[in-house]
Amino acid sequence: MLDRGKPEAAQKIMRLLTEDWDYPVVESELDPNDPLVNTASEYMYQMAVIGYHVLHGNHEVVLTEDQEYKGKVYPAGSYEVPVNGRYWTSFDRMHPLDGKVREMAWSGVAHGLIAELGVGTVTASTLQLGLAVAALMAGLGGSLILLGAGLQWASCSVEFAPKTRTSKPRVFKAD
Repeated sequence: MLDRGKPEAAQKIMRLLTEDWDYPVVESELDPNDPLVNTASEYMYQMAVIGYHVLHGNHEVVLTEDQEYKGKVYPAGSYEVPVNGRYWTSFDRMHPLDGKVREMAWSGVAHGLIAELGVGTVTASTLQLGLAVAALMAGLGGSLILLGAGLQWASCSVEFAPKTRTSKPRVFKAD
C-alpha cells in the first residue's frame, strides 16, 4: 500500500486504523487491483487516510492584529500551527491560533467525508450480516426439505391398515 507514493505513510495510516481506532482490518478485502471501494475494510482505510492527514497536518494562521488570550499576547503575523493529532473537541476554540486551526483542519468537508465513509462501512457490514442470515435461513430451509423428504420416504414403506373394532359401541339410554 502507498500513500502519496510512500509505503511508510501507508503504514502509519494502517497503524492509526488498527491500533488507535482498534479496527479489525481484513487484509483479503484490501485489493489494490480493484478500484472500487466496496468492503468495510476499504471504507475504513479511506476514512483513516482522511483522518490521518487531518490529524497530522499543519495550517497557517494569519493574525491581522495583536490578540491577547489568558494573559499572553499573540502579535499580528503568520503562524504555522500543527494539529498534533488533535480531534475536533481537543482544541481550545477560544484560543486565537487553536480556534482557527480547528476550523481549518476539521472543516465541513473533512467531517462530511468521514461521515459518508462511516455510512459506507456500516452498509458493507450490514450487507455481510444480511448475507449470513440469508445463508442461515437457506440452511434451515434445506434441512426442513430433507426432513420432509425423509419422512415421506419412510412413510411410503409402511402400509396402514384400518383398525377394526372388536367391541360394539356402547349405547347409553337417557332416562
